[in-house]
Amino acid sequence: MTALAEARRVRPSDARELARALHEADEAGLSVVPMGAGTQQYAGNPPRRIDVVLETASLSGIVEHTPADLTITVRAGTPFADMQAHLRAAGQRLPLDPPHRDRATVGGLMATNASGPRRAKYGTLRDLVIGTRAALVDGTLARAGGKVVKNVAGYDLNKLYIGSLGTLGVIVEATFKVLPLPAREAAIVATFGSLRAATEAAVALARTALRPAALEADDLEGQARLVVAADGESTAVERVLSDSARTAAEHGATFVGPVRDVELALSASRTILESGDGVVLRASLPLAAQPAFVDEVRRIARDRTAVATIAAHAASGIVQTRLTGEGDALHQASLDIFALAKTLEGDAWIERVAEAWRGAIGDVWFGEPPGFFLMRRIKQEFDPRGTLNPGRFVGGI
Repeated sequence: MTALAEARRVRPSDARELARALHEADEAGLSVVPMGAGTQQYAGNPPRRIDVVLETASLSGIVEHTPADLTITVRAGTPFADMQAHLRAAGQRLPLDPPHRDRATVGGLMATNASGPRRAKYGTLRDLVIGTRAALVDGTLARAGGKVVKNVAGYDLNKLYIGSLGTLGVIVEATFKVLPLPAREAAIVATFGSLRAATEAAVALARTALRPAALEADDLEGQARLVVAADGESTAVERVLSDSARTAAEHGATFVGPVRDVELALSASRTILESGDGVVLRASLPLAAQPAFVDEVRRIARDRTAVATIAAHAASGIVQTRLTGEGDALHQASLDIFALAKTLEGDAWIERVAEAWRGAIGDVWFGEPPGFFLMRRIKQEFDPRGTLNPGRFVGGI
């Protein structure tokens, strides 16, 4: 992104300096792009203008970790991997497995609401964050939430910042609720004759009381498969996996067996997103709609002379599709998949576009969603001059 490379870079040493730099840019009418490690700078539309890149790399480190309370407070520029290493040393973890986890910063993951397969059991950052501190364009350092798990103070503004792509404020600090490391983690893989069959088995499992740690369906290696992971006490893990194996067999699995490397088995969605080629769409669907969706996506790709690779966080109704091919074919297939998701009472947007196809694709959000006027009002309240990431989010806000 040429504009990003040419913009002036500012690296504040602490939160107050960052808030001051943001306010000065706002007063001067300069656009600002907050950035951690830059691993998900592809998310959303390209900003209309980039005058200043406000880097959070110097805002790094653990502020407070209270193992007995199962909470940790970190600065936003802290690498996610460093925070997890610190927690592991204390026998704890943040149960989040997002893409780019080796390089991404905590603040960047929050800005994109990044998550992974284990959202099936533990949810997303919106479920794990209990407090934030953010710099606003008027120079204020605003706190939301608190530092204890049972926090009921004030409005839950944390959820506004998470997933807003840095368009409302710059997160400088966050507090998370953490968990002890599980006694055991294991997984099984089941192969099927079609991705529809694998997804049907996944939906059936999602409707049980088993609560697997992850429930993933994909065809990344040309073979439709279902991966079920479980964690916790050994007896509970065995029950989840044995019951899941039985359900997979009942839905026509051609093979069911144990997994040697759980992380590798759960890497399909991460591989699709991190590849950087083609177009990656993300659909959010009712659970029951997933089998029909993956079937229709196959047909759309075939009709549009594109190649589709699919991975689903099946317990959450999240389906990622990577399309490869030529620019016009990718654009038309993307529009078809968006329309399909809407027909199935879901939604879809483009999560990543290869730089070569940016011009051919257009708006990654496919227009304004219902209730957009509320989003616009919130943006107006937090950032009246449109200083932060102008045009990156839905509807050009």
